[in-house]
Amino acid sequence: MQLTAEDQLAIFRVIIQADQLATKRNAKAYAELFTIDGQITGIKGPVTGRANLISFTQKTWEQEPAHSQHLTVAPMIMAVTAEIVTAQSTLLIVDSTTKMIGDCQSIQHELKRQGERWLFITRRVL
Repeated sequence: MQLTAEDQLAIFRVIIQADQLATKRNAKAYAELFTIDGQITGIKGPVTGRANLISFTQKTWEQEPAHSQHLTVAPMIMAVTAEIVTAQSTLLIVDSTTKMIGDCQSIQHELKRQGERWLFITRRVL
């Protein structure tokens, strides 16, 4: 697959939007950025499917400071195959009250186009 500039921008937009929705604690809209069987995986194991993603993200966000922000740093496209685009970014979770970094993680994203949208297949916390 050949990515157009519009595709690249759309992919970066989805990655950034996911972190913005995490800041807003909007689990439903966050889960809708994933395919029906999309998943988050990392040290807590895989979480698959939109309903499970909603529950998982709500529980995860409850453990963070109430006003923490999820900031996307340096999203980059790493690989393109016939159907899947792999990208990587850094996620900073910042307590907006103290301005302290609560967490810093590398995130690997696998996305595919469904209709006019790019959706996550997997977001892997590295």
